[in-house]
Amino acid sequence: MLTEKSVRVRKCEKGDAPALAALHIDNLSPRLGLALTEAYYKACLESEHHLFICAEDNGSIVGFVGMVCDRAKSIKLLLSGQALPALAFSILRPSLLAEYVRHLWRWLRIRGLSRKVNLPRWEYRPVVVAPPYRNRGVAKLLLASADGVLDCKGVTQVFLQVAKTNVFALRAYEKSGFRTRLESSSTTFMIKDLAFAKVLSTRRSSQRLKSHIQ
Repeated sequence: MLTEKSVRVRKCEKGDAPALAALHIDNLSPRLGLALTEAYYKACLESEHHLFICAEDNGSIVGFVGMVCDRAKSIKLLLSGQALPALAFSILRPSLLAEYVRHLWRWLRIRGLSRKVNLPRWEYRPVVVAPPYRNRGVAKLLLASADGVLDCKGVTQVFLQVAKTNVFALRAYEKSGFRTRLESSSTTFMIKDLAFAKVLSTRRSSQRLKSHIQ
């Protein structure tokens, strides 16, 4: 669990795009390259269909979670806002354009799948924590804060996807209230009922308090 009082959670701003992109490159995938990934996050932060909150330690972003409410609309906005940057970057590295198209295609496939299996409208994507801050409660803090943001918006359910090989993440999400809804060959889709998760969290806090008193 966290011991540093310097870690705080806040809403991300447009100027945070470089920090988010750097964390993405280092911890998720470097395939799009830093410049295009930064342009991607800049477009996301400017979109009304995305929300981002981050964990900050002494002024440096050490983790973040994105909340997406409509993939199809998000893709349209990303395409309209990033067409020129994507083409400009692909002049030097043509493979980037193909990778970017594949990235957007994967987004559309999940959108189609979510309708077939009735996944919630809202999704956590991505959830990123820098290695030095893992296993210290940062991810739990981010998810709890994101739950609170969506709960205030009247959202009742949220989903996320995680690689089946990422056993640690699967366990962490289960502890935060997520339950498996669907599995593909490589990915697990998990759903959280925000109202139930709130009740569960309250019960756990009450149990810990009773145990401490005793």
